Amino acid sequence: MRGMNRVFLMGYLGSSPELLVSKNGKNYTKINLAVSRRQRAENGEFENKTDWHRVVVWGKTAQNCCDHLERGAPVAIEGSLTQMKSIDSTKGTEFSQTLVTADEVHFLPRRKEAGLSQSMQ
Repeated sequence: MRGMNRVFLMGYLGSSPELLVSKNGKNYTKINLAVSRRQRAENGEFENKTDWHRVVVWGKTAQNCCDHLERGAPVAIEGSLTQMKSIDSTKGTEFSQTLVTADEVHFLPRRKEAGLSQSMQ
């Protein structure tokens, strides 16, 4: 049986993307994506929680993100989970983090652009 590693996220950018260049000369950008969800609290009431996801976008898609997106922009991301190992330069310790590597980034209209009234925001 083959495994499956697929992620679908929809949320808002926490900061404007900046174009970076890898050691191999490939364009990429990092996106911090805020995704809200509802969770039942201990008292039984529902509350909104925000999860932050680190997303890496490569190539022409990265360039398009930098050209057209800014902080607060709504996007939908399709991609996969990637485990990255890094070294903390201050302590010299190795740690790993899970990133989302985007295959596709869908630019979504802001609420005003979509024609929603102020009362629905």
